[in-house]
Amino acid sequence: MGSNSIFGVLALMVFFGLINSSLNERDRRAEDDTYGYIKYTTAREIARSGINVALKKLSDSSSIASVTGSLDGGTYTVSLTRVDTIMNITSVARFNDTSYRISSRLLVYPKPFPKDTAAVSLRVPNVGMIMRGTPLIDGHNYDINGSNPSDSGEVAGVAVLTQSDSTNISIFGGYIDGAQDIIVNPALSDPNAYINEYMASADYTLNPSGSPYSGNTPYGSSNNPKIVFINGSDSTHPVKISGTIEGWGILVVSGYFQLTGTMDWHGLVVVSSNSVFDLSLAKGTPRIIGSLLMGGGSGSVIEMRGNASILYSSAALNQAQWIGKLLAYHILDWYE
Repeated sequence: MGSNSIFGVLALMVFFGLINSSLNERDRRAEDDTYGYIKYTTAREIARSGINVALKKLSDSSSIASVTGSLDGGTYTVSLTRVDTIMNITSVARFNDTSYRISSRLLVYPKPFPKDTAAVSLRVPNVGMIMRGTPLIDGHNYDINGSNPSDSGEVAGVAVLTQSDSTNISIFGGYIDGAQDIIVNPALSDPNAYINEYMASADYTLNPSGSPYSGNTPYGSSNNPKIVFINGSDSTHPVKISGTIEGWGILVVSGYFQLTGTMDWHGLVVVSSNSVFDLSLAKGTPRIIGSLLMGGGSGSVIEMRGNASILYSSAALNQAQWIGKLLAYHILDWYE
């Protein structure tokens, strides 16, 4: 009787031991499955975040081709290739022993951009003009370096709002060339529709100072155009630039600005103010290769002296449209 009881107890112990072992195994598997799912979802989120990081870096430098980094205890590698308006992005992330891959295809397009109906568009009522020396406004289509003017794709030299404005500046026709010297276009692009975004996105900001900005300072490059904001809101201390400076992209001027020395700007120059002001391209050999859009209070003046020139270039303007900060994206394909 005693032996049977002992065997019964042992049998129950073995039975419950097996049950406990089975439950422990199920718990272990559940933990493995849970942790495996956590590793999977973490790797996926790292891969997705890697794409966001890459697009942010692309907005700062349009020449970015790959991005690597660490996030949430894992790593990611993102490669980007663009052909015209199609961007292919591959993001591979790794968390612990789990990897995750995303392949995407995006349509890339620039945000709205001022229409280029002339080398110089003056959206100023009763606009004034001063031309002295040998300045030039030319609507022939130059290459991105300001060379090889062509009749193909040329535009007018100057566009104004009214016929009276055209009559007033026609005395300077000897300094203006293009498909037509001067055209009247009441629907000229409004700088105020663009300037706030350009100022907010500026890569460089130049403020009034006691001395001119000078030196061999490059703002961007032909492969990586930038946005420069010149804050000339103080009429008693206009921003002055002298020396030898080269820039690529969009130059935004608010208010008073004087350009002297040697400067080549490849792209779009947007000038605007809510008051009357003077834009002075004086002395030296300042050049704008692209186009100039100017808006301001009635009677605002554009002044060009010496060998200053504004040369229309569709190539320089097209490049300025593709600054990373001014691009938008639409998902065409997304595969995980």
